[in-house]
Parts: sequence; structure tokens; C-alpha cells
Amino acid sequence: MLVGHNPGMHELALALADRGDTAGRKALAHNLPTSGLAVFDFAVDDWADVAFRRGRLVLFVTPKLLKQTSDD
Repeated sequence: MLVGHNPGMHELALALADRGDTAGRKALAHNLPTSGLAVFDFAVDDWADVAFRRGRLVLFVTPKLLKQTSDD
């Protein structure tokens, strides 16, 4: 888990994502808001092999998306 502050975290998340949740990637491209959560999976055996554009976005959640879900 990485916890940080924008704009660095948004830029890092964009740099890591290469594939995965299409809707999440589209939303992430727009913004990584305060309290946003981006979960990536890397098909590697060693942390040394984690690199930019090798991550699969598994989940992207924001407070606004959670509110919309709870209102439904």
C-alpha cells in the first residue's frame, strides 16, 4: 500500500496502469480525488519486476462513486 498526496499519486497511478478495469481506467485518467483508491495487480514474482505500464487496474473507487452506489 502506498499513501501519498497529489499530484504525485495521480501521476504514479496513471504511469502504472496498462490494462484492467476499462471504466476505472477512464475515471482514473480524469482524476484521483482525495480518499480515492486504486488497486493494481502485477503479474511478477519479485517486487524488482514491478515497472511502469505493467500494472492491471483491479479496482478504482472514489467517495463520489461510493455515494452513487449507496444511493441506488
